[in-house]
Amino acid sequence: MGMEEGWCLLLCLALSGAADTAESQWRPVDVVLDCFLVEEGRHRSGFPSSENMVKALLVLRQVPMLDDGSLESFTDFQGGTQAKDGSPVTFEASVDLVQIPQAEALLHADCSGQEVTCEISRYFLRARQEATTETAAWFITNMQISEGGPSVSIVMKTLRDAHDGAVLHPTLHLPLGPQGTVQTAVEFQVTTQTPSLNFLLGSSATLHCGFSMAPGSDLTSVEWRLQHKGSGQLVYSWTTGQEQVKREGATLEPEQQLTAGNASLTLPGLTVKDEGAYICQITSSLYQAQQIIHLHIQASPKVQLSLASKALPLTLICNIAGYYPPDITVTWIREELGGAPVKISDASFSSLRQSQAGTYSISSSLKAEPGSAGATYTCQVTHVSLDEPLQASTWTAPPVEFQVTTQTPSLNFLLGSSATLHCGFSMAPGSDLTSVEWRLQHKGSGQLVYSWTTGQEQVKREGATLEPEQQLTAGNASLTLPGLTVKDEGAYICQITSSLYQAQQIIHLHIQASPKVQLSLASKALPLTLICNIAGYYPPDITVTWIREELGGAPVKISDASFSSLRQSQAGTYSISSSLKAEPGSAGATYTCQVTHVSLDEPLQASTWTAPPDQRTTAFGVIFASSFFFLALLYLGLQRWQATSPKVCQDSKTHWVATLLPESKKKD
Repeated sequence: MGMEEGWCLLLCLALSGAADTAESQWRPVDVVLDCFLVEEGRHRSGFPSSENMVKALLVLRQVPMLDDGSLESFTDFQGGTQAKDGSPVTFEASVDLVQIPQAEALLHADCSGQEVTCEISRYFLRARQEATTETAAWFITNMQISEGGPSVSIVMKTLRDAHDGAVLHPTLHLPLGPQGTVQTAVEFQVTTQTPSLNFLLGSSATLHCGFSMAPGSDLTSVEWRLQHKGSGQLVYSWTTGQEQVKREGATLEPEQQLTAGNASLTLPGLTVKDEGAYICQITSSLYQAQQIIHLHIQASPKVQLSLASKALPLTLICNIAGYYPPDITVTWIREELGGAPVKISDASFSSLRQSQAGTYSISSSLKAEPGSAGATYTCQVTHVSLDEPLQASTWTAPPVEFQVTTQTPSLNFLLGSSATLHCGFSMAPGSDLTSVEWRLQHKGSGQLVYSWTTGQEQVKREGATLEPEQQLTAGNASLTLPGLTVKDEGAYICQITSSLYQAQQIIHLHIQASPKVQLSLASKALPLTLICNIAGYYPPDITVTWIREELGGAPVKISDASFSSLRQSQAGTYSISSSLKAEPGSAGATYTCQVTHVSLDEPLQASTWTAPPDQRTTAFGVIFASSFFFLALLYLGLQRWQATSPKVCQDSKTHWVATLLPESKKKD
């Protein structure tokens, strides 16, 4: 450090040779810093506008340090020669009133491979008391440790007044101490541990800002402002207990922390709009100083590599999305089997796109040449948010003379729906397509479904269509079959013939129809007979399970059901019936017919509840008693009618004869 290089070297040697077992204790140490003094201009918060700087020396006197034995060889600063024109001015600063929280970092900066930038300039009080006769001068010193280290601003007040015979500095015109130094005391300091921060989008950030002041000075305000792209705005302010929040969710430390010198600001749910330079300005009744914290928002990219075109040459697309800031590096790497990776520089890029959230997306495309042995292509993305580059890779097969492919070698379709059977092909330049043939193999027999020969087509299955001819030219020979029936089931052979080669693919088409289930009571006599009808399904394999569950009991599978013969409709679907003798039991029971079939995602069920026998007996008894009572009433009514009706007698011929009596006889 200039004139103090030997002093710093001594410090480094002492630190490296310190005993690990030494007991730590506090010891006062002089911290000496090379600085620049701004001679001209009036500056309120340590932001000079003049370029006239001269070398200076700052000595922070007797700073308490925790010593583990490594500081034993240090001696106090002994001062220099009498100040003359052109010689560096030395400032001695007492820290008795205000401690420097980052003093240890300042002391060890050189030995840690860091540099300290130190700048001293005149400071003018914000306000003076009217009756003051004070002739002191004030200076503000800004110290910044490199590589993201702490930053400290201190306000120093001179301790000596000019008097007759006092030695004055030739340019500052301030009285000098016995050692030729300007003697000051630190009365105010503002510091930050982290002048530059990186946070992920959506996270929460705390911006550190600490301060301390000499006794007799009171805190009046704390203000946080954001500067970004030439514009500034208030984020948060605190003035004698009154707060003003301009950024939603912004909070200061609790007031007891503020009293202790902690004015750190917390910002939840970071967005890209929160990025910028935050100014923490602390104002006391006498002084004002500030620190700047640069907040950088980051969002990590997501990388996806896909094949945009299968036609030769292949086209690869690398999509990079959701990143911030927009600066990004995309590198394409090609590696043949057994070869070394080679960077490719002829990729193309889309325009940069920004989402509503402020993140960016971009795409890069590349024409891939697999070569005779095939090659692996890698899209490598480098971004400030990543600890290491992201990569997405794909292998491209070597070109073939002729190939036929299918994406779906086995397909399931519902009865009556439409099916497309995929068949693709490619051939080397110089070979021409001559024919496409689709055949159906089923239960040992084969038949032609569709054929295309040099532009002439032959359709054997009604409604069967090939892709349009331009698709055929591009290597797509897929077949579409509308209105599927069970007769369409089987193995379809797609055979492609060129002027040189012939190859084929087999696609198995399976037809399915879902069953319908109906449960009914076939007989009411005990034991009851339940019938489960299952109809309209395909293929014929099906599982029928009977389940019995008494009230309050567990479900139990029943294995003694009987089945009808399998029946097939004209449409080719199947039906079957299952019957079961039901024993409801004393509490009644629920019977369930459960059907499992390949066409179903889950089993179908049909259930019925059977009443217990005593309930049926009771019902019969009620009916019988009611009938008996009705017949009895009918009999009594007939008897009464006969008593009041005309008398009837039976003659010898056993005919019933009614005799009508005159009214006078009725009275007898």
